[in-house]
Amino acid sequence: DGVAVGIHPCGQATDSWQKNDAALGAPLTGTIYELTVSNGTADTLDQWSLRLDIPQPCYLNNAWCGTVEIHQLADGEERVQTLDLRNCDRASLTLKYLVSGGDLLIPLSAGDYLLYYPNEKDNEMPIVSMRAGDDPETVNVGLIFYSTDGLLDFSGYTLQYYLHRSLWIGTVAVVCHASIIVWSVYLVIFVILTVMIVQYEHRLEEQDTLFRESLDVFSSFVEAKDPYTYGHSRRVAYYSGKIAQQLGLPRQRCEHIYYIAMLHDIGKCYVPDEILKKPSALTPEEYAIVKQHPLKGAGMVRALRSVPEISDGVLYHHERYDGTGYPTGKKGTDIPLVGRIIAVADAYDAMSSDRVYRSKLSKEEIEEELRRNSGTQFDSEIVEVFLKFLNKKESK
Repeated sequence: DGVAVGIHPCGQATDSWQKNDAALGAPLTGTIYELTVSNGTADTLDQWSLRLDIPQPCYLNNAWCGTVEIHQLADGEERVQTLDLRNCDRASLTLKYLVSGGDLLIPLSAGDYLLYYPNEKDNEMPIVSMRAGDDPETVNVGLIFYSTDGLLDFSGYTLQYYLHRSLWIGTVAVVCHASIIVWSVYLVIFVILTVMIVQYEHRLEEQDTLFRESLDVFSSFVEAKDPYTYGHSRRVAYYSGKIAQQLGLPRQRCEHIYYIAMLHDIGKCYVPDEILKKPSALTPEEYAIVKQHPLKGAGMVRALRSVPEISDGVLYHHERYDGTGYPTGKKGTDIPLVGRIIAVADAYDAMSSDRVYRSKLSKEEIEEELRRNSGTQFDSEIVEVFLKFLNKKESK
């Protein structure tokens, strides 16, 4: 691709010499190796580094002008240190090393490797692009190695680099200009679509606000028949929405369950006031009338098709998990999830509120009651999720 690397011993007589040191055993041959990186492209080569794999046992003595990250396997572990070998504080060395005749020698074995990082101050980086008719721009790096076994074969290397390419030359410039025009058109379309989406979302928010306010009116109408249940529908809706969130249901379904719970008692419009407000126990006949409110309510909301499951939530919120509830006697998971959720939220709010026939229960009594009826009256998974939510809310 126009980028080339060469590693070879320098050819001058003074570029190779002998070192005799009894402490090292056999005589060593010191050699200066020249590393060249050439850029024959029309682009600037930047941020380059070179990995040099060590082919056989040897000693590294020096490198100029950059820094060398040395990976040395010594005493069964890999040691890694980055050094400027021209100005090295031996006291800070963590690598295994020797000193011979004043020369620093770092022993390396086959499998060890070096990473050479060029020095920008010494013009080793960047390597500018080649001009037409000129030779490739080249950077030369010197490395000194000692070995007992002849010259080293550095054919194992890896060069990593970035090319900074100009986009304003010839055909590329035409393509770039055309791309800018196309992207400008896309940008205009994107802006227009974004504005339209924002306006659409704003209309949805307005519709959602209107829908919520309508639900508030409906629930207030139901609760006006019994002052002891004022705010009950809103609280049940809040708890039902939180349970749905804790179960990991999608956001839109959580919102729908909130809406459904707001209307769960709408069928009580058909229950006479004297029954709703009666302070004593209901007669069997009166209780039978109350038990009709889920059926009546489901019939009232059936036409509300914009909220899926609304009939299920209103119809089944008094079913029991063991099948002894009303109005259909469904049991277990045959009861729609929305009905099982509202059943727990409805019971919790009823126990935590004052009623005409009793005072509200304590937090401990409510938790005990929910756990006692878990698996019989209520879905045990929903009870556990709801209690965790309540305890987390309490701890804040």
